[in-house]
Amino acid sequence: MSTIFILSKLFTYLFLPPSLFIWPLVWAGWVVKRYRSFFIASALLLWIISAPIVGRLLLEPLERPYRTMPDISGAKAVVILGGGSIAAEPTIPLAEEPMKRLLWGMVQAREHNLTMIYSGGSLRGPSGARQAYKTARMIDPRLLLSTTLTEGYAFVLEEESKDTVENARLTKRFFTDQKPKIVLVTSAYHMRRSMMIFTHEGFDPLPCATDFKVEEGYLVWDFFPSMEGLKLSYAALHEYAGILSLKLRGF
Repeated sequence: MSTIFILSKLFTYLFLPPSLFIWPLVWAGWVVKRYRSFFIASALLLWIISAPIVGRLLLEPLERPYRTMPDISGAKAVVILGGGSIAAEPTIPLAEEPMKRLLWGMVQAREHNLTMIYSGGSLRGPSGARQAYKTARMIDPRLLLSTTLTEGYAFVLEEESKDTVENARLTKRFFTDQKPKIVLVTSAYHMRRSMMIFTHEGFDPLPCATDFKVEEGYLVWDFFPSMEGLKLSYAALHEYAGILSLKLRGF
């Protein structure tokens, strides 16, 4: 590695956020002796949860069970969980995670000749489901929109849900079966909580995960704080909190 590359990396990890907030805490711990332990501990905690290696360690138990594809024979439909859209985006309106979910869901639906139900509303602008259909039509202009669960390759919108519990409850109305078998598509780290919810709501879900974030091995830079590392840790901690909440609610 060249000296310029190393210096560029060091500057990025040591002087841009979240390090931008770590160093003032270290300085405060040095100056304010009375609360030194508090400031130093806060700086250390922020460094730890912002390191990509820690984020991956937290995510790994959530993703590991879903690296193998299930046998999806007998499934009635592919249910894709939305994850946000960008209404003002003039080209592809889906954010990164829902885009991966949509593409993987389309692959499964087309390969097995199943209807897709894209579940996801929006707090602003057009629903995530409608934006997903717009994107899906760019990829496959032959894809038709349906208002009911049909036989074969088609796209159904569920535009009202705001969270995963609503995804399950509002999707259930498209089925007449007592315990419909579905292919459940979402990000790998989100799959465990989604499986708990959809099982509780009367589905027989087959986990078909995408958007894996844990990579094998590590680089020295994975031990430095970064916004990507903080994002990974946040995603993992959010899921663990959600799983605990479900267990406390009897799911």
